[in-house]
Amino acid sequence: MKNLRTSSKGEERRTFLKTALTGTVIGTELLRERRTAMAASWKNPLPERPEGQVSESGIGTRAQAGIGGASLKKIPEQIKRLAVVIGIIIAAVIAVRYVILPSSLIDTQFHHRSTVERELAKNIAFAGATVCGTCHVDQMTKKSKGFHKNVNCETCHGAAQAHIENPANKPAAPRGREFCAFCHAYDPSRPTGFPQISPVVHNPLKACTTCHKPHDPVPSEAPRECSACHAQIANIKSASPHALIGCTTCHTAPAQHKISPRSVAPTKPETREFCAKCHAKEANQKDAPKIDFASHGERFLCWECHYPHLPERSATKR
Repeated sequence: MKNLRTSSKGEERRTFLKTALTGTVIGTELLRERRTAMAASWKNPLPERPEGQVSESGIGTRAQAGIGGASLKKIPEQIKRLAVVIGIIIAAVIAVRYVILPSSLIDTQFHHRSTVERELAKNIAFAGATVCGTCHVDQMTKKSKGFHKNVNCETCHGAAQAHIENPANKPAAPRGREFCAFCHAYDPSRPTGFPQISPVVHNPLKACTTCHKPHDPVPSEAPRECSACHAQIANIKSASPHALIGCTTCHTAPAQHKISPRSVAPTKPETREFCAKCHAKEANQKDAPKIDFASHGERFLCWECHYPHLPERSATKR
């Protein structure tokens, strides 16, 4: 009895699998036939009929049905949606620009008039660059010949219109070191030759006006050391192999340079032979690194690779 049940179940299972397999094969054949028919229809389109002629089914030629419609169907749905979104955005921008925004917001003449009116309504604070000379003739004459000739009086003394209207309102007269440091503290972004100092080491704790007169800031006594003005370079050189070499070994500074630094510049070495005095193989300077100038660097100048104030230390000394 048990064997009969087992064989019956096995027979049912085989019948089910056979039926499912047959259905799959039939479905596959139908799908293949459908694809073949569709491919044949694309390869062999219907012949075109004369314009106006209609087929028996009442449908015009393929051209009349509209090839454009078939082309649109080929466009991916994502592209169609993106085009709709872009069209909505363009329409919204146009609507905001020409309908929603008020005309005054985009009227340049309106903005120009309102800006002029706003500025005219402000209280005048600055007197100008020339009005101070009306009363302060001596100071203006001295300043016009000094290094501060292009510095407006109100740059240091502040807005002076109130002083012009009432001389009893005295303008500010800064005396502290921190005020002059706004322009003269060392800053690598400032132009070469602009007077700069390190406030920490340059005459510390002394007011700038002790040596410099604001209207004619040339010091009464010429600086004795280069570090008085070139503090940053002096600090760098103090930690380099050239620390014990004086500035005048490589530079010649005319006396006028100490009085008017930007009018007369110190000299600088111009040839490789200058460095060869110490660094050539035959040089007498025993503690300096030696190289063969005939082959080392070829046509390049020494300072195109080596910074003179902080040259790298050589591991080889001959």
